[in-house]
Amino acid sequence: MKETKAFVFSPLSEVLNEYKIPTTIKDEIEYKQVSVRLYGNGVSLREIQKGTEILTKKQFLVKSKTLIYGTQNLARGAIGILPDECDGAVITQNMRVFEISDSISPKYLEFILQSTKFVSFVEELEHGAARAYIYPASFLPIQIPLPPLKVQNEIVEKIEKQKQIIEGAEKIDVGFSVDQFIDTNYGEEFIEKLAQVDGSPVKDLSKLMSETYVGGENIESGSGRLLNLQTVQEAGIIGPSYEFKKGHVVYSKVRPNLQKCFFADFKGVCSSDIYPLKVNDELVLPKYFALTLQSKFFAKKTESFQDGRSGMPKINQDQLAQIKIPLPPLEAQRQIVEKLDRQMQALEGVRLLKSEAERRIEEILAGVWGE
Repeated sequence: MKETKAFVFSPLSEVLNEYKIPTTIKDEIEYKQVSVRLYGNGVSLREIQKGTEILTKKQFLVKSKTLIYGTQNLARGAIGILPDECDGAVITQNMRVFEISDSISPKYLEFILQSTKFVSFVEELEHGAARAYIYPASFLPIQIPLPPLKVQNEIVEKIEKQKQIIEGAEKIDVGFSVDQFIDTNYGEEFIEKLAQVDGSPVKDLSKLMSETYVGGENIESGSGRLLNLQTVQEAGIIGPSYEFKKGHVVYSKVRPNLQKCFFADFKGVCSSDIYPLKVNDELVLPKYFALTLQSKFFAKKTESFQDGRSGMPKINQDQLAQIKIPLPPLEAQRQIVEKLDRQMQALEGVRLLKSEAERRIEEILAGVWGE
């Protein structure tokens, strides 16, 4: 054992005992199968299959309230406590299961083993290998902080409170949709009368290396929020791209069901699979036009142009021009945009709460590790 400023450390072998009950899959029996999700997202029942559908016949039985991890994905957070629904499930030898000592809280153990510090230990075990297998002989000697049970439970309670904030914020975020701002009671107008693609793809980007680059992966589906932006140079872009200007509505033509579109309040460069649209602001406000193209309502309208297409679904300029959207008077559009802006500000506040709760969990766990 070793000690830090925080708590006594003990090897996992003192609190875990490997649980192995071999079984042979029988064709006529139905079996539960387990999913150990990555990045600390827990364990769940994946599916129930008849033995005839399971190719690997030599497997192992598991029981609820034991610890399970994936030998190939431990450094990617594939570890957690088996819930009651997984009791009696079967697993292959690529997963390992352990009974948990009474001296440690299962939830405390789960939080510790999903922490950044623990992941760093596992990464060291991999010695730079792409996805090395971590077997119990390497796993069980790892030492973790082991405070008294009373303190463990207090730590769990603090983390659970932060997780409640995160779950609440995620429900609000997932529940948000721009479709609530679409009013189909107004007459519709063809997009060709409202906006046109502005410019053509630029082949030589040498003079645009310091501009902000936006690819499809940088646009959040259904909201227009931009994520993880880089310059053209940082993103390593060399192929043809469009320039977009401040005030453009920027719409991804690839997989239009993903609803990737944003209103540009800055100039930059976007993928050649994304259209920079110049809006006729005498008929439609750019922000109203953008929210319409972000909606499920609009994605549904693109489906008829994708029928029978092989490969990656796309919508070309002519097809886009022939889609109709509801067009309220400008004043009504302005009111819709103002309401959307207020809700987006509130949503950013919710996201901030979530990120603060995630940061607080990291702080709590870092303190337990003595950092």
